[in-house]
Amino acid sequence: VSVLYWWEGMAVQLSDAQQAVKQQCRDFFRSDEEGGKKYARKIEDMLNVAGTRLVMDIQDLHRYGAVEGEQGSDLGHQILLSPQEYLRFLDEALREVVDHKDYIKTGIINTQALHVGLEGYFGKFQVSPRELGAWHLNKLVCLDGVVTRTSANIAKISKSVHWNEAKNSFMERSYRDQLSSEIDDHHLPTVNVMPKRDIDNNILRTEHGLCTYTDMQTIVLQERPEKAPVGSLPRSVEVRLENDLVDKVKPGDRAKIIGIYMPYTENSKEFRTILVANNVILIDLKENQEKELLPEDVKNIEKLSKNNNIFDMLSSAVAPSIFGHKQIKEAIVLMMLGGVEHDIGNHHHIRGDIHLLLVGEPATAKSQLLRFVMKLAPHSLSTTGKGSSGVGLTGAVVVDPDTGEKSLAAGAMVLADRGVLCIDEFDKMSDADRVAMHEPWSRAL
Repeated sequence: VSVLYWWEGMAVQLSDAQQAVKQQCRDFFRSDEEGGKKYARKIEDMLNVAGTRLVMDIQDLHRYGAVEGEQGSDLGHQILLSPQEYLRFLDEALREVVDHKDYIKTGIINTQALHVGLEGYFGKFQVSPRELGAWHLNKLVCLDGVVTRTSANIAKISKSVHWNEAKNSFMERSYRDQLSSEIDDHHLPTVNVMPKRDIDNNILRTEHGLCTYTDMQTIVLQERPEKAPVGSLPRSVEVRLENDLVDKVKPGDRAKIIGIYMPYTENSKEFRTILVANNVILIDLKENQEKELLPEDVKNIEKLSKNNNIFDMLSSAVAPSIFGHKQIKEAIVLMMLGGVEHDIGNHHHIRGDIHLLLVGEPATAKSQLLRFVMKLAPHSLSTTGKGSSGVGLTGAVVVDPDTGEKSLAAGAMVLADRGVLCIDEFDKMSDADRVAMHEPWSRAL
């Protein structure tokens, strides 16, 4: 038995299994309305600000439909294992809920699609780009990293409208690529070529103003530099953003991205992998670095605060294996603690960062002090002056070899923002490259 229904203007035929999945998604929203109405309020708040994405906690989905003694029977676990099958109907169930309720500003429903985004704790599905493997393909994963490259926003056509002058009528055609959410056994990717004639060989004229388009952007998410193993380059993964997720991040931002890790082919022999984003969560580095203090830590801090020689105690703890350099160690302590930022108003900002330049003869422990700071700082990045350029330190416009598109790639200073950038052999840099660093320094990068 199959059921015919409409999905974003297209007639879609569902199997019994798909109908059961869709009903399960409907029942979740129905149980929320009968219970605490947590998401009923969030839907109303979303529509009041003309939003199109409802962010749901994955733990709430885990608690729904769970059968005692049967592991993986809950809705959340099924979404993690089969996200393409479930997220599609979760979006459709959200649309049905909104259509049957008298929400404020419901006019957006007629022009924009609604989506469900996920957040929360993902357990073993929360990995880094380095840990991605074949087991994660076609599953929902949560990646944490640094955005190093973003492409321009591209308008992708999802439905074209054509005028048939001979029949005095319009004809519509929908398009699906390999990464579309509605791909299943009965709906394969379509040929991305607009029709010029109909089946009766009548000429068709494309009405571009009546076509439906979708925003799309490609970014590169790189493994956190401080989490990369010693001697290894950070791994990265390509991420595809669509609709309201476009332009949500920029190069240098730290973000947590939830999405479906999918394979796709560019030719008949090779295939590549990409993460189709479901939700993007920006990470505030200041809040992320603030760790919870234990009662013992609070007591030790209060005890140290009463010590009149606290500054000497901290400076002597810097690279204790290196003898002397008392003033240099004191300067390192002040640099790592930093100053106080001030926002005076009228877009005037006074930086609180301290820059430190170590000058000395060879074999005077300059590089060892750099390594100590790298290990101690929670967010640090290292590079060398001989192998770096002004473009590599600040940023560059790169050209994609496959598509020819230009995108902005972040340099070392951008990736180390709100942290410490250690540059060894600084004298080996050219004067032009050093000048390129002056403006980021003055802007507290």
